[in-house]
Amino acid sequence: MTTPFICVFAALVLVYASHLPGMYARAKDKKGYDNKQPRRQQRRLKGWGARAVAGHQNALETFPLFASAVIINHLADGDLRTASLLAIAYVIARALYHVAYLADADYIRTLFWLIGFITTCVLFVEPWLGGAAATAVVP
Repeated sequence: MTTPFICVFAALVLVYASHLPGMYARAKDKKGYDNKQPRRQQRRLKGWGARAVAGHQNALETFPLFASAVIINHLADGDLRTASLLAIAYVIARALYHVAYLADADYIRTLFWLIGFITTCVLFVEPWLGGAAATAVVP
């Protein structure tokens, strides 16, 4: 198992770990956790609870792109060292993204989102750049 594939699993764990704060916020609702209409209850959340749900939804949106990028990089014989560093950077950026989202630090959150997006894009194209991305990304 390579580091990028381990990072895909770590990113998957982060997707579902990011759901926990939103579940906690719904459980603290004065009406209790609404298991019959959870999405309606999510829409009623305010403050950090609403941010927790939005962060989880963003994690669900970005994970398939990252996983695809790792697989395509591997199938196209991308540089393993570069792919490993990019995948690790993605996982760290996504973890910090969610922390920043919960803390309502919107500019920092956007920076971490951008890092995750860029690492995903570079993972996609690195094999076709013939090592140029490795030189630009990894000293």
